[in-house]
Amino acid sequence: MSFSDFNGIPTSANSLNIRVSFNIGQSVGSSNNNNKRFQNYSVNNSIQQTIVADNRYDFGAFTFVDSATLGSKVVINCRGIFSFTYSDRSVGGSNIGLAVSTPQSPATTATAIQNQSQQNILAIDTNAANARGSVSYVGWFNPGDEVFPNTDSATANGNETSMHVCFLGPQS
Repeated sequence: MSFSDFNGIPTSANSLNIRVSFNIGQSVGSSNNNNKRFQNYSVNNSIQQTIVADNRYDFGAFTFVDSATLGSKVVINCRGIFSFTYSDRSVGGSNIGLAVSTPQSPATTATAIQNQSQQNILAIDTNAANARGSVSYVGWFNPGDEVFPNTDSATANGNETSMHVCFLGPQS
């Protein structure tokens, strides 16, 4: 079974209701030092796979991009409903969030979440020192939209950092 057209990108039923979990924080990009990076991923709770630096991972409805310089981001491949959750632990009090960059409203990816333009902030949370925070967002996205886990760079690395991305269905 396949869907006829998601803005020119054919998508099979296999990419519907896909859930990809990214975990174990790997610092941030070296120049975009507000965009979190991750060490592993798993699809629909499968065996964890290692993320190789400076690589792209295509999951059908979206592509995960890792860059040692720019951090990580999710690029939307088809029009539809997506769910994002990002959790992180603060080192000395920090802000975490999800930011979106669209062709109509490009985000400044090297900017801390609290300094992004309001139209680019999907969710934001302020954490006390050594506290874990979490943000979530569910909504419609279009091909080419980019979502990234964004911090003010005062967050921890390791097992307390995760991001979950779910493609819930196409736009009717």
